[in-house]
Amino acid sequence: MSGSQQFKMMKNVTESLAERSRDIVEISYDQVWQTIQRGSMPELVINKDFDWQMFYGAYVKTYLARNVGISSPTAEHWLSILVIANIVYLLKPYTNNRIKRTIKTPKLYFLDTGLAAYLTRWNTSDVLKNGAVAGAFFESFLIGEIIKSYYNKGVLEPPLYFYRDKDMNEIDLLIEENGTLYPLEIKKHADPSQKDIVAFRQLDKIANMQRGPGGVICLYDHLVTLKDNDRVIPIRFI
Repeated sequence: MSGSQQFKMMKNVTESLAERSRDIVEISYDQVWQTIQRGSMPELVINKDFDWQMFYGAYVKTYLARNVGISSPTAEHWLSILVIANIVYLLKPYTNNRIKRTIKTPKLYFLDTGLAAYLTRWNTSDVLKNGAVAGAFFESFLIGEIIKSYYNKGVLEPPLYFYRDKDMNEIDLLIEENGTLYPLEIKKHADPSQKDIVAFRQLDKIANMQRGPGGVICLYDHLVTLKDNDRVIPIRFI
């Protein structure tokens, strides 16, 4: 859960994940949401008694500006600072000259969901888990952990994208490796179905593009086949 392992969907994804599963520590769903809400700042991870409110209160006062009455260029400048400081990450849309109908705007993710929870006043994991933005936080947490796994391997520009076209077909995450796209959906529920991967078909329409195995990362307990080479991937594998 610390993002210390690099996650890649390769041709041998089943064997690779099965091999990893022997070393995976079991974690309850309550612990998952506690991790999402508390965040992954080292001091908070190491010292479980460190006051969450105090830590992020000091963090915000030290690093983040308060004023919002600013111009668009100033906002873009500030956003670039947040990106450089690894506070937020801009996930780029996947596009190439063979795709004409994809959305060009990147998606913004907080790399620490604890900070996002503090700023939006989700003060307990139970309230966050049952709140209106639970899905967004769950997605942000998983995206952030995968990004950090690349950073920890020294890959500063991970080959990660999302897919969304003008017909509102969307895939949460694409991993590109050697000309092959590996699609991933992120769902906070524990009952994945084939409807969660319907958008994967859009990749098959891209000329000269190979699609590798993909899957749904969720709160299901076991690594199982969903359809063909696509898997249900428990969150503890990440």
